[in-house]
Amino acid sequence: MRPSTEELVSEYMQTAESMDLVESTREQKVRLFEEIGRLFRYVDEFDVNKYQLYLLETGRKKVSVNSYVKMTRPLYRWAVRQGWIAGDPFEGVRKFRVPLERIHVYKPCQIEALLAVSNDIWQARILAAVTAGMRRSECLNLTLDDVNFEACEIAIQPKRDTAETWEYLPKNKKYRIVPLVPALYNLIVSKIIPSLPAGQQYLTLSEKRHWALQRQRPLSYRKRNNPDENFTKPFKRIIERANTLLTAIDRINNRTFHDLRRTCITFWTQNRDLSPQEVRELAGHADIKTTMEYYAAVRTDVCRRAQLTSIGATGLEPATS
Repeated sequence: MRPSTEELVSEYMQTAESMDLVESTREQKVRLFEEIGRLFRYVDEFDVNKYQLYLLETGRKKVSVNSYVKMTRPLYRWAVRQGWIAGDPFEGVRKFRVPLERIHVYKPCQIEALLAVSNDIWQARILAAVTAGMRRSECLNLTLDDVNFEACEIAIQPKRDTAETWEYLPKNKKYRIVPLVPALYNLIVSKIIPSLPAGQQYLTLSEKRHWALQRQRPLSYRKRNNPDENFTKPFKRIIERANTLLTAIDRINNRTFHDLRRTCITFWTQNRDLSPQEVRELAGHADIKTTMEYYAAVRTDVCRRAQLTSIGATGLEPATS
C-alpha cells in the first residue's frame, strides 16, 4: 500500500526530532507540510523541482524557497530511514543562487536622534539592540535577573514559567552573554529600576502592558515571544520624530528595529580584537556563515582605502578627445 504524504507527516511530527523543534519552527513546518500534502498526495510522488517551481509561482522569493526546501528535507530523510521511500529526493538538488543583499546600518547621528526623541523604555530597547546586538524578542523579555551589574553583562537566557516570568526560549535555544554598556547601565539603574512596580521583573515593558499580560496568562507562544504587540507603529513614529532632528542627507529611510542589531554586529566585525568566532557567540548565530556575511559586506573604510588607488586619486585623469 502506498503511504500518503499525510500519513508521513503525522508520523514524523510525533518523533523526538520534530518534538525538539522551537515552537515557532514547528508551527511553520506544520503549515508547510500541509501544503506539500495538497501538492503531492503520496510520498513517492514528491518532486523537489516541481516543489520549487510551485513555490515560485505562488509568489515566494528565491531566498524563501531555499528556506522552505531546507525545512522540508528532514521530513524525507526521515522517510528514507524508515523505509517509506527508497532514496533521498533532495540528493543533488541545488538551491537557487541569491545575491548577497546590503546590510543596512544606522549612522551614529541617527542613533543619537532616535534616543533623543524616545522615552525611557524605548531608549532601553534601542540601546539593548544597538550596543548588545539583542533581537526584539530578547529586548522585550529582558528581566532584572538577566543583568549582572558588577560584571557589566547581560545574559540572554531561557526563562521558566513562574509567578513573575513567563516561559521564554531565545532563538536557536542559545544561552549567551552580551556587554552592558555604560549608557544602558545608567539608564537601567537611574530610571528604569526606580520606576518598576512591585513584582515586575521585565525592564522594557510598561506597567500597563506587563499587568495586561499577567491577566492573560498562560500566554500563547506569539505573545511570549513578542510581549509588546504594539511595537512596529510606535517605532516608526520614533523614526519620524528623529528625522526632524536630522539633515536631509542623514534622514532615516527604509530602516527597521532589527537593523539596530545589524548595526551592532557590523561594529563588532570592525573591531580587530574580536575574532569571527567571538562575534558569532556574541550575536547568537547558529551558523558561522551568517556571521561571515557581515565581514563580506563592503564597508565604508574599505571604499575609502580603495579610493586612494583609483585613477582620479593619482592624478592620472582619463585622456579627452
